[in-house]
Formats: sequence, C-alpha cells, structure tokens
Amino acid sequence: MASGPLSGVRVLDLTWFLAGPFATHLMSVMGAEVLKVESMKRVDNIRLYTPDMQGVAVTDPTTVPPEGLCQTPAWQEVNFDKKGCTLNLAHPKARGIILDLVRTCDVMIDNFSAGVLDRRGIGYSDVRRVRPDIIVLSASSSGQFGPQKHYAGLATIFSAQSGLSNMTGYPDLLPTDVRDGMDLRVGTGTCFALMSALVYRQRTGKGQFVDLAARDVPSVLIGEALMDYFMTGRVREREGNKDDIMAPHNCYPCKGKDKWVSIVVNSDGEWKALCQVVGHPEWADDPRFNDQYRRWKNQGDLDKLLGAWTKGYTHYEVMEKLQRVGVAATPAMSSEEIFNDPHFNEWGAFLEVSHPVIGTRKVIGAPWKFSESEMKMRTHGPMIGEHNEYVFGEVLGLSTRDVRSLVEEQVIV
Repeated sequence: MASGPLSGVRVLDLTWFLAGPFATHLMSVMGAEVLKVESMKRVDNIRLYTPDMQGVAVTDPTTVPPEGLCQTPAWQEVNFDKKGCTLNLAHPKARGIILDLVRTCDVMIDNFSAGVLDRRGIGYSDVRRVRPDIIVLSASSSGQFGPQKHYAGLATIFSAQSGLSNMTGYPDLLPTDVRDGMDLRVGTGTCFALMSALVYRQRTGKGQFVDLAARDVPSVLIGEALMDYFMTGRVREREGNKDDIMAPHNCYPCKGKDKWVSIVVNSDGEWKALCQVVGHPEWADDPRFNDQYRRWKNQGDLDKLLGAWTKGYTHYEVMEKLQRVGVAATPAMSSEEIFNDPHFNEWGAFLEVSHPVIGTRKVIGAPWKFSESEMKMRTHGPMIGEHNEYVFGEVLGLSTRDVRSLVEEQVIV
C-alpha cells in the first residue's frame, strides 16, 4: 500500500470521463488503492480525446490498438496510480465478480446514469449484503431519484442548472459556457463527500449510500447569491469582474498581445499605496475615489485611469510593483505562462511521470500539501487491462485457468 492519509483504503472505481475519475484520482494521490474497471466493450471516452483520434472509432473502440488508447494526456491526468482491469459489466457473470471485489473494498463509486447499477444487480442494496459497511457513491446529473433523474449530464449542463453560468460573464453578453473545469469541480465535491463518509464510518462503523447530483455541486460555490435570493428575491446577474464592495476590482490591459493583470484594492491604505506606485498620489484625495464607497460608485472612471497606466507595463511588472507595496495583483496567465511560472514550479505544481507509450511528460501534481503526509503520483495511468493479473489473481484469488476461461467468455475483455 502507498503512504498517505488514505493508505489502506481500497476503492472500486466504475467511473468514466472526467468528473468521476478526478474524484478517485484525488483519493489515489492521498494513498488509496484505486481499482479502475474498464472494458474494451465500453472504453472510457476520454481515452479517445487525442488530436489524431478525435471522433475516430468512438462507436467501435476495438478497432483502435490498445497502445493508442493509452496516449491521451487528458486521460492520464485523472488516472495516475490506479490499478486498471477490464470487465464487461454487461455480461451476466460480471455481477458475481463485482460483488467479490466489493468484499475487499471500502468504497465503490460510479457516475453512470440513474439506475444503471441497480439494473445490473450491483446497486447499493445488492453490495451492502456482501459488505455491510461499504460506502457507495453514485454521481449522476440530477441524482438517483425524482422527476429529473434521467436528465442527461455534461459539464456545461452542471454549470447552467446550478446557476453558476448565469452569474458568470459580462452584463451585455450571454452567460459563460463553463466546460471541463466544471467536471473537475464536481470531482472535487465528490471526493469531499467520500472523505466525509469515510470519517463517519471511522467513527460509527457504518457505511452509507451517497446520492450525488452533479448539478448541485457548483451551487456550493454561489452560496451568497442563493442566500440573497431567499432573503430578498433578487436574482444575481452577471457583473463581469466587479465586486459588491471593493474597487478597483478588475482585470486591466497590459503591454503585449492579449496580456492582462488582475488588481484588487481592499482598503483606503492599499488605495493610497497604489496611487503612489502609479505616480498619481492626488487620486487618493480625488472626491470620486477618496473612500471605498466612492471608488465603487465611480469604478468606471477609475478603471479607465488605472487601465491607461497598466498598458505601459507587462503584466508581471505590474504585479511586482503592486505586490511590493501590499496591493493584490496577479497576471492573467496563459497555459504556457502557468507551466513556466517559477512560483508554481517551486511549489511542485508539476511533476514528471514516465509512460511506456508516450514517454516522460510533465503533469499536474497534487493540488494540496499535508503537514505529515507526502502527496505523490507514483505511476502513470494504467494501460488497458494492465493490472488484470493483480486484480483477478491476487485480489480475488482466481486461478490462471479461471481467468483464461473468463477471457474466452468475454467477461474479462
């Protein structure tokens, strides 16, 4: 077992695409052993998202050579350190194998549509009979119950139904289409729910079923808007980068093509310091800007003046000048700038992982650090069926002959 706060925890991972696998990825970097179940009969679609394979063989992934299904960077990013096995869940014999695996696991997670596992005979009511303290989490678009349980789910739908999209963007434009990042937020929320269930089991000895509606997770990020609506009936509209209280609070143009810097002032002292750096100390006494409310009321004029100054410098120069005097400022970084940023690299945001097909590449590291446990990503995302021998042989104790028979029957495929 790996070290980490979840060392000794085993997870049966029936998830696919981004949201579910990211949740189990976070658990794996905390030391959990994750058994990733796939099948050539139903390949995880994120394996097909490479520039030369986009949209190819989606209807028949068996036409893609196995090594081709292991090259997708996006798939790798959310499947490090997992043990990969292949099992055709549609085959009647798969049910018994899943139940045998459940006996060895602490957690089972899926993100299929509502009711899929129940119809397969491996829903919570089935698996708790063989492992009473099992924690089962099903993450679907709108939950397992209710009139909308069969609604389709994608990242854009989650953000739209949660209300987050309608609040995100500029007043004169349509709501922002929040995409893959929303899947990752759902994955983070899913991991948090599983951690809470593990703590509950540690205290009580009891397992539980967690019914997670992905559309509800982003709503956690807009609590103030929901409270405002329930208390006053107001619907929060899009305000660009504006804040309810602070000004300046915006993203300002800088020297270079499409270069920007975010600046936030939270007090009169910070405002005076900014005015000194800009070379206009008189702004501090300007009746339009001499207290927080007036700055907020006249932020249109303020943004024009400040933007005229930032255009003369690079976004990094503005950051350095303002941070030096205690004013919050940071560049709006491109992907390349994030990747090469000395702060991110010093913090360990990127790690190198070797892969037998795509070679050594840098990947996004663990998203947090612990005081007493090292967060590690030790191995690449598994090849198709890479750990069949371990899962079916060592974990389940099946003989080589039994495994070969299951392969011939296309149960293990």
